[in-house]
Amino acid sequence: MSKLKIFKDSDTVILTAIFLLGAVARFFALDFGLPNISTRPDEIFVVGTAMRFGTGDLNPHFFIYPTFYMYFLFAIYGAYYVLGLALGIFSSLEDFQFLYFTDPTAFYLLNRIIAATLGTVTIFLVYLVGRKFYSRGVGLLSALLLSLTYLHVRDSHFGVLDVPVTFFIVLAYLFIGKMFLEGRMKDYLGAGAIAGLAVSVKYNAALLVMPFLLGHLLRSRGRGRTLKEMVFDRKIWAGMLAMPFFFVLTTPFSVLDPNLFLKDTLGIFGRFEGLPGIDLGPGWVYHLSFSLRYGLGLPLLLASLGGTAYALYRHRKSDLLLLSFPLAYYLVAGSSHTVFVRYAIPLLPFLNIFAALLIYDVFGKVAHLYIGKLGHFLTFKSENGKQLGKTGVKFACIGVSVLLLIPSIFHIISFNRILSQEDTRLLSARWIEENIPSGSKILMSGTYGLPQLFKSRESLLAEVREKQQREVEANGDGEEARNRYEYKFRLENYPPLPNYELYAYQRASGIFWILTDLEEVRNKDIEYVVVEEYFLRGYSTIPPDLLNFLKQKGTLLKSFYPYDGSEIQTEPVFDQMDAFYVPYSNFGGIKRPGPVIRIYELRE
Repeated sequence: MSKLKIFKDSDTVILTAIFLLGAVARFFALDFGLPNISTRPDEIFVVGTAMRFGTGDLNPHFFIYPTFYMYFLFAIYGAYYVLGLALGIFSSLEDFQFLYFTDPTAFYLLNRIIAATLGTVTIFLVYLVGRKFYSRGVGLLSALLLSLTYLHVRDSHFGVLDVPVTFFIVLAYLFIGKMFLEGRMKDYLGAGAIAGLAVSVKYNAALLVMPFLLGHLLRSRGRGRTLKEMVFDRKIWAGMLAMPFFFVLTTPFSVLDPNLFLKDTLGIFGRFEGLPGIDLGPGWVYHLSFSLRYGLGLPLLLASLGGTAYALYRHRKSDLLLLSFPLAYYLVAGSSHTVFVRYAIPLLPFLNIFAALLIYDVFGKVAHLYIGKLGHFLTFKSENGKQLGKTGVKFACIGVSVLLLIPSIFHIISFNRILSQEDTRLLSARWIEENIPSGSKILMSGTYGLPQLFKSRESLLAEVREKQQREVEANGDGEEARNRYEYKFRLENYPPLPNYELYAYQRASGIFWILTDLEEVRNKDIEYVVVEEYFLRGYSTIPPDLLNFLKQKGTLLKSFYPYDGSEIQTEPVFDQMDAFYVPYSNFGGIKRPGPVIRIYELRE
């Protein structure tokens, strides 16, 4: 720990201000895009899984992700239902189900509130970890940096797993720090238990085993213990057993359905090759040059790398312990060509701490030398001069941190501004509902960038019959397909009006009837066509044959643009891996979320 003490208990006010600032940045425009559930596609998976637990089957029947977060969300939905009954919002379970199927805004918003809350609380945890491993000053500066780190603020708006797992990783580190410094049984158990819960949120947290073991090794060696004593210490075994115990406790079907668990978890390694048609290179290069460059901002990234190099250079035990997870994580994540920017989120708290360490230890000492002398000179070397010098150094460190955050702050302001505007998918859906008769046949081309419309009951019935037939041919039983639709069919007024007979051309998210060529389009007597296109070329491009067909047979009824006019001067920067329709950087003339959407009527 540094001997320079310029941050004291009076800084509680500053920490509170940092916490509130971070909360405002994360909770702003949290309802973006709703009720369209494709505006943050991975939320569909999280919310849908949690709601399916309400059928009584707690087996998720997949293990691409573990289940702790989904079980927790299911409990929140249960509490929401009970509270709704008590307040008269719901009169029956059917009311609850009808709301979910017709306007799921409340369910998705609850999920996002949990993520934003965990993201905000992580600011305080980073302060505690920085203070535990280094000093109060490093902790305070770390909290300030994380509170306004763009990538963490951005993804705290999303009800997916990356920000929650980062919360548990930082919480586990707090216990690992206590284990390393104090070595009590409860610290070992706490570290193991929290690490197990972290892995049960997302598997990448399994790398916490490295700092856990290293913390025990460094503590034991510092006390002159033999290898035998280190290995057979009952505390390390208790902690190590707590990790799988809490994982299995919160992802129980990993042992109750072991074959599927092994199949899905081993299949994750197949995704290291990247996504079909999108290869952005290895993560070692991409995350540094793209995810972190824009997610932190170049000044803060350089300070973080400088702080990491500084920690490696002096390699104190606390440095090595704090370095072990992010270095191991970067090596593993970097080996993959699947490079969603969100995969860099677990690195952010550690990079912020190392940047804060550099500011506090290097800049702080230099500033203390000169500002302290100035304070002594101005007050004739009195005690007031010393205090003036310390106060000056403190605010100089805070000032440098704010300067490093300037690009990140501008990104946050631009991102939240766009997010607060109405999505083109909502605007186009409203226009269709107001101008196209219910029951019309609509062909849709695109993926997650399409407006969300209700399918007609006839379409749903035909869809379930087709799926049942396919399942019977595959395994002799079509019950699973029927069960997936059962709850919708039991609702008297579902689907609400207007609703449509929807078809997809080649592909479209959530649409079952897929037409593969233009002859099928003609045979189905399609009346309207909705297309979407955008800078996300892996998700939003119009097939050339359909585009030519529309030029010949289509009349353009309406266009919706996320920018002013029909063109944009500077191309924004997107995470090309992810179907999220707000730029990652270079926001330029983008005014609202969503792609360009065009609606055509087909001529006879």
